[in-house]
Amino acid sequence: MTTPKVTIQKPSEQILAAAASDIQTVTAGSMILGLKKPNVLQQYRVVEMVGDSAKNQVYMAMIMPLFWIVQIHGEPQPMPSTKRELEALIQRLGDAGIEALMTHFSPKDEDQAADGNDAETENVKN
Repeated sequence: MTTPKVTIQKPSEQILAAAASDIQTVTAGSMILGLKKPNVLQQYRVVEMVGDSAKNQVYMAMIMPLFWIVQIHGEPQPMPSTKRELEALIQRLGDAGIEALMTHFSPKDEDQAADGNDAETENVKN
């Protein structure tokens, strides 16, 4: 008769494993980004951090995906808490990283057609 094997994880290991299970991976050239949706409190903090810029919809659409980044090359990436940290992250990602991130978050053609938000529909509205 075989003896069952029991594996006991420390609470910190359990927390890290649970957190890692929610991470999506995006490849940007040679850069690998780990993404996870920020929780509600973090989203409120983003609005507070950017101040009056939060009224600018284009600006917010450009920066919100950056707050999903939790890893770069498997190394933890803390969420920016100041505009300087946000700009440093943008600089670190460069064109390839930003493009891959925005492509990941952009609606797919089928989704746009289903929603009626394709370019042709937008031209008709205007």
